[in-house]
Amino acid sequence: MTIKRILCAVLASLMLSLSLTACTPGGENNETTAANSDVITVTLPEVTTDEETETEPDHDDPSLKLDHLTIGGVDISEYTVVIPATPGSYDQLAADFLVRFIGEATGVTVRQTTDAEAAGHMILVGATAYDTEAVKAARLQIKDDGYAMLVDGGNLYVTGALDRGTLFGVYDFLEKYLGVRIYGGVTSPEKQEMYEIKENLRVDIPADLCTVYYSHVAYRRTSWTAVNDGWAYFPFWNCYNSSEFKFAGGPVHTIAHLAETGGDLSPNPCLTDENIYQTVLKNVRLELEKYPNAQYVNISQTDGTSHGCQCKNCKAVEAEEGSPSGPWIRFVNRIANDIKDDYPNVLVETLAYTFTEKPPKVTKPKKNVAVCLCTSSCCFVHAIDDPDCPRNATFAGYVKGWAEICDHLRIWTYSGNFQAVDNGDKNGFAPNFRVIRQSVKFFIDHNVTAVYVEGQQHPEDRVSTAMGELRAYLWGRVLWNPDMTEEEFTAYTNDFMNYYYGDAGPLLLKYVDTVYGDMLDNTKYNKLMEGHSYVICEYGRFFRIYDTEGNCTTAYMDKLADIWAEIYALDTLTETQKYHVDCAAVQFYDIATSVYNTIASKTRDSDVRQKVREYKAKWREAKEIAGLSAK
Repeated sequence: MTIKRILCAVLASLMLSLSLTACTPGGENNETTAANSDVITVTLPEVTTDEETETEPDHDDPSLKLDHLTIGGVDISEYTVVIPATPGSYDQLAADFLVRFIGEATGVTVRQTTDAEAAGHMILVGATAYDTEAVKAARLQIKDDGYAMLVDGGNLYVTGALDRGTLFGVYDFLEKYLGVRIYGGVTSPEKQEMYEIKENLRVDIPADLCTVYYSHVAYRRTSWTAVNDGWAYFPFWNCYNSSEFKFAGGPVHTIAHLAETGGDLSPNPCLTDENIYQTVLKNVRLELEKYPNAQYVNISQTDGTSHGCQCKNCKAVEAEEGSPSGPWIRFVNRIANDIKDDYPNVLVETLAYTFTEKPPKVTKPKKNVAVCLCTSSCCFVHAIDDPDCPRNATFAGYVKGWAEICDHLRIWTYSGNFQAVDNGDKNGFAPNFRVIRQSVKFFIDHNVTAVYVEGQQHPEDRVSTAMGELRAYLWGRVLWNPDMTEEEFTAYTNDFMNYYYGDAGPLLLKYVDTVYGDMLDNTKYNKLMEGHSYVICEYGRFFRIYDTEGNCTTAYMDKLADIWAEIYALDTLTETQKYHVDCAAVQFYDIATSVYNTIASKTRDSDVRQKVREYKAKWREAKEIAGLSAK
């Protein structure tokens, strides 16, 4: 064994000696292994020898990422992957992932079978006939779609209380021990798989491994998955999770439908009208009869409305409650009370959205009522709990207020700027991903157990020009592990950007962070830049910098253009990475064209007019490459 391999072995042993191997329930996972190099960094002294040693490659096969993988001291080649003879919904997929990535990482083709067949050393996926008492006891500690991962009797068990929990356990196993990163998302017209395997060299899984993990967020979804639902390699961290939350009727903006007064965008009906109440109650019961497995029925305000009913009775309730949310909570409380005996497992959900964000001061939601608080009035440049952001300080007070009176508090938030651009919806510039982790942590600390993240959600939005794939990935990661550190969050961000955009990744982050930093810098002279960004915001305002005489200047746009020039000067990108860069470039060149047009309208400067033509040409070229129609 060479000096290099000795050092690798010492490093692996040292890291394993620091591992915590007791089962850790309650959404915590304190285990640290040799595969988790982000957690512990050890610097070994340089070793020299008088003898010359032959230089050998990192691996026996340079294409492999692990040259050593054992479970309880037994080499991975001795193991068989075993699923139940009657597998759960995701057991087969989980097993296929294991076999595939063990093979890609180690070069070992692990056999796969069912528990109807005897095997030697086993990796057991799901609830199998070989479950021991320790495995059954660990499974009882799992909540929602979490998992248990333990070694017992020389066998490795990965199992969930729900089928998806088993799959998530396999995902975590692959990431922690094999260094697999699955990035997902629409990647190119060819839908190339997006994953990589980090180099770990040597991994020894301890014989007394015992981990129970579940997220604090029982329901997690980003709407990006609705666009990409058919692609098997999209990480399910971003999908409907837990016990497949089911809605009767529709998920949101249902009141006018139920009241038979209109549709999603109609005026809100009177909530103190007995005829309206009886009509809604009738239709709620009809919906629940049609969907006997429903867990939620939604009764919420219509979209695009700024107020509820303005009649004397409704306004009197608002005054008494100190908020327009008062009539809504009273209304849904009454529905919840009327159906609770017939539907004891159903929650009645309502929105706290736009004019109903503020909680009522008198009436509390009943125990079978869920409130979904929407962040539509928030600033997305700052974290929700940033005390220096007036908008978010107010909203944080709403979160705390609802948390005090509501047993089931959900959050509806947004992953991008909904200001429409010409290639579809929700692709406007939004420098907001840096605060995702802090905002989610605030939600979790205030009893939020469900988060929906709205972003790209229609087939025409499959291509993001605002790095929507990055946001979906990071939201999924943080909602799965809200306790991650800022260092871990940064590592996930960098991993994604480096893989997805290649050497352009750091430069794209420089571009986004430059705009983000300048937004926060109040010394910049911009009549429109207030240091905040909203869910619907004319994003061009971030880029129009004015001189002290009030004239829009080219200096700022030229600074950003220099970064893009660096990006396009790179000759190391793959074709897929170039495609991703062009998708992101659509947004910049659209903005650059707009800014220079603004300047050109007030000057005869030929250089400025030439810039307009250049940027517009680049914008059209990027759109064509991205597969978007140029208008």
